[in-house]
Amino acid sequence: MNHLPVSKLIGGLVLWMCVYGCAGESTVQEEPAPSESAGDLIAGLNLGDNEAKVLLFPAPLQVSTTLKLAGLSYEPALLIPVGKPRVYRSPFERSVGTGMLCIDMGYAAVYGDYPSAISYAKQIESILGQMNIHLPTDRSLVDRLQNNTNHPDSIFSIVLETYSHAGQYFHQNGQEDLGLMLMIGCYVEGLYLSLETSRKGTRGLDMLWQQQNLYLDNIFMLLPYFAKEDVSKALLAKLKELRMEMSRLGIAAFAGKIKDPGTQENVDHVKAMVRAIREHLNE
Repeated sequence: MNHLPVSKLIGGLVLWMCVYGCAGESTVQEEPAPSESAGDLIAGLNLGDNEAKVLLFPAPLQVSTTLKLAGLSYEPALLIPVGKPRVYRSPFERSVGTGMLCIDMGYAAVYGDYPSAISYAKQIESILGQMNIHLPTDRSLVDRLQNNTNHPDSIFSIVLETYSHAGQYFHQNGQEDLGLMLMIGCYVEGLYLSLETSRKGTRGLDMLWQQQNLYLDNIFMLLPYFAKEDVSKALLAKLKELRMEMSRLGIAAFAGKIKDPGTQENVDHVKAMVRAIREHLNE
């Protein structure tokens, strides 16, 4: 049996990951040989011949768009401080940081805070340069954002394109572990903003919590296959605990539909867990 390698594509607001199981001769030409980790993942999913599984992952505008449509106010104090860019010392830190900063750039842009979005863009472009990732345009990311402040749709497209290009670079260069760290940074920062800005009983957030649980399930499934041993153990343990707690509480608790004090205490505990994971990734 031949297996196509894992591929990651960003379409619209959703990052898709397609895993295929194929029998006989492949119709795809000049595909690179799958990595051992990708083959292990395919085997772990128990895919049959010609079967496919589509996994959904976070992208930079999902959370911020949902929060704004729900009528929630902009809270810039929650974001990574724009005036104190941190030093990222390793590819792991740079990948996670890019994911987190893309969320903050998207959040600021959706709420019309273009100066902050541009500040995040400057940091992101610097980090990408350190990883030898160059955006497919002659103009800088900062210049493109500055020239489109009167065109929100263009701003949003640029945010998505930046995140997408980083993910594609990691995939094309066999750095799926860094691509996963990019997604984890995006997920954790998005979940953090969701929990910190949402209010009990806010309508329209049920789907958001369903998405957050689904994303965590998919990330948790991939982490053992693609994360490097020296960075995955602590992160895997933290995400495992978070996943168990979120699953135990259920969607209704996060949507504010369960009013007893005990449930709210557990939701507050999840918030504290997410803050701790965020600090761990951003320290």
